[in-house]
Amino acid sequence: MAGHEAATVRVRCWRDGHPATAGLGLLVNVRQVVTCAHVVNTALGRRQDEQVAPSRRDVVQVDFPLLPGAPVRDARVVCWRSPDSAEAGGGDVAGLALTEDAPEHAASARFMTAIPAPGTWLRVFGYPGDPPRPDGAFVDVGLKGQVGGQMLQVESYRDQTVKAQPGFSGSPVWNPATGEAAGLLHAAPRAGESQRDAYLLSPETVAAAWEEPFDYLLVPENPYRGLEPFTAAQASVFFGRDDDTAALTERVRAQPVIVIVGPSGVGKSSLVQAGLIPALGDSWSVALVRPGQDPWLRLAAGLLRAQHGTDLQVTDVECRREVGRLRTDGLGPIAEFLRSQDRRLLVVVDQFEEVLATGAEPDPALLDLLLPQPTMAVQAARVALPLTSRCYMH
Repeated sequence: MAGHEAATVRVRCWRDGHPATAGLGLLVNVRQVVTCAHVVNTALGRRQDEQVAPSRRDVVQVDFPLLPGAPVRDARVVCWRSPDSAEAGGGDVAGLALTEDAPEHAASARFMTAIPAPGTWLRVFGYPGDPPRPDGAFVDVGLKGQVGGQMLQVESYRDQTVKAQPGFSGSPVWNPATGEAAGLLHAAPRAGESQRDAYLLSPETVAAAWEEPFDYLLVPENPYRGLEPFTAAQASVFFGRDDDTAALTERVRAQPVIVIVGPSGVGKSSLVQAGLIPALGDSWSVALVRPGQDPWLRLAAGLLRAQHGTDLQVTDVECRREVGRLRTDGLGPIAEFLRSQDRRLLVVVDQFEEVLATGAEPDPALLDLLLPQPTMAVQAARVALPLTSRCYMH
């Protein structure tokens, strides 16, 4: 399980004296959960379209289904936007305050600050009724785009047994490449229906309903990024690093592997994303990834998009197939394919220290792929590894 998925919360209801699933939600900090208002209505035994906010005395029970033992917490409603307000882009949002801290291994998560490109592969966890999956199931969906009322339309991929359906209501829809949520699943066709489209409450909608935990989504864009890195989208406001950019670009063109080392916060990621990548130009295809919990899977997804375009719909099956090819053949075939199209390959593994500082031995096959011996380096590929200087290899 990836770390961000530990932020998934199940909202429980009771049927015939036994706990059941009303829907799901997202842990946004140690004491706060966001979900859909109609999910809370179900949990409290009310009609799904009930408009009146629950009382502060009403207790909603949640658990953390992807943690060992699925620990349980009580919560109360502290924010309410009624279900019918979603039609005008204003809600179906409920904010819950836990009565005690979330479990130790639960991970709070953030929403994406920008809508990802159409075709982006996303993933959602839920409890389908047909076919029944009492332990839950993941479904891969592709983003179609934004529709009216600030909703985001997605579509379940057809090469799956399960599609997104009402048992997924309120669940965070993850972008596995970033570990952030693209929205909350709001509406989906029933299992027996042929449609595979579903609709998400956008981060903007959630933030407009519950400002306190999501103020980072409401601040107007500012060229001062604080501790956040500049990306290629901010290249026009990235100043003062021209000499560093020129030197790094020259080295990337000349040698297979570059390690960019510096203290945390010095601007390594910004130099690569807003300096190097724009300087290389359109004749380079860039796989920009962050290792996360499964660096092989992240690398495979980035390379597939580098080959075929950033709007490629990439499924989990395709990524795992690509991992197998990488382990067997390395970067050579991908780099040569791009060379045949007059493009060069640059692989950027940002925050490479995540591979080295896990407490476990790094995967030697991954290190051999990204840090090959000079005689084994693929000349048609380039690898750039931003690395915090406090991390080092033995």
